[in-house]
Amino acid sequence: MLDPRVKQLLESGINTSCKLALVLRFEEQNELCATAQVLAQRVCRDIWSVEAALNELVEDGLLTRCGNQYCCSPSTELRSGLRLLQEAYTYPLQRIELLALLHDLELYAPYRKEFPQRLISRVA
Repeated sequence: MLDPRVKQLLESGINTSCKLALVLRFEEQNELCATAQVLAQRVCRDIWSVEAALNELVEDGLLTRCGNQYCCSPSTELRSGLRLLQEAYTYPLQRIELLALLHDLELYAPYRKEFPQRLISRVA
């Protein structure tokens, strides 16, 4: 069973498989700062969807942008939620549940601008 904080992270910000891949990459490498092009190569995705996902993650407070590079600098509360997300992803049964929820959320991701939810204000 997924931790409620992980569900909240997925529902409020990490609502696409591209965002999940990027966040997990940043969690694996804590000091990672990279351009959208480098990140697209690392997660094997097209540059356009990666750039859009990175910009939305910046809007939600998960990443910061310095020039043309993106860095992960979440708050302490958010950092603990991201660790739980990474842990859930490592366990096969939790990963199945996580990916099923993400699949459902991805259907509504294009409409996120119409129904904005800010990640920092919702995750505790």
